[in-house]
Amino acid sequence: MYIRKSILVLILLLNVVLFSYVALENRVIFARTIDEEAAFSLELEPHRPAIAPPPVIEPLPDDGAWQKFEATAYSVFGITKSGVWVRRGIIAVDPRVVPLGSIVEIQGEGCSGIYTAMDTGPEIQGREVDIYMPTGQEAIRFGRRDVRLKLIRHGWDPASPFEDPLMTGGSTR
Repeated sequence: MYIRKSILVLILLLNVVLFSYVALENRVIFARTIDEEAAFSLELEPHRPAIAPPPVIEPLPDDGAWQKFEATAYSVFGITKSGVWVRRGIIAVDPRVVPLGSIVEIQGEGCSGIYTAMDTGPEIQGREVDIYMPTGQEAIRFGRRDVRLKLIRHGWDPASPFEDPLMTGGSTR
């Protein structure tokens, strides 16, 4: 019994190794004739998915015009990307569109108000905004909605160095 299991395991391992070798070499053996001399194979190009160009992300204009956004809601406990505790009035944004620290006005069903962009999220891409809600039930009920967003005050760019006049030797006047 032990010998049969060992042989079965050995055969399975050999199949895995051979299959891996064929897959790595990007070759598929289609047929083999009865005489061993007439074997042939087909070389395959590795599968390369079509690469779409990345979407163009345009920052929110400073002119105070209303822009169309898609809003969702989230409910978490903790610290935002900018280092403050989550609370009502906080939104998560794509910082390439709405810089962190920006104050915006949102108009939409059940969410109209003034918000501060203090958080980000991996799913927030482009013209999307995630509105903080204290409970998960509220966030689920909110769902996904079309809203209008207007920039009231432009935030900061966390990638740029902080310019403190005391640190750079400048005056405070």
